[in-house]
Amino acid sequence: MFENGSTDDVFDKLVALIRRDPRCKVVHFARNFRADGGVAADVSHAEGAAAVIMCADLRDT
Repeated sequence: MFENGSTDDVFDKLVALIRRDPRCKVVHFARNFRADGGVAADVSHAEGAAAVIMCADLRDT
């Protein structure tokens, strides 16, 4: 998951998720790199056999 410099409480919610499930990771950006930058960062930090990329709004990027 990536947090792309939003100004709401999304990052805090993602940190709470990580505490419940340590398999999750969050890449936290200092500013908005748009969806392309976020996806590239997520893929570069992914581990395991597969990575699923899905936008929260369920639209293709």
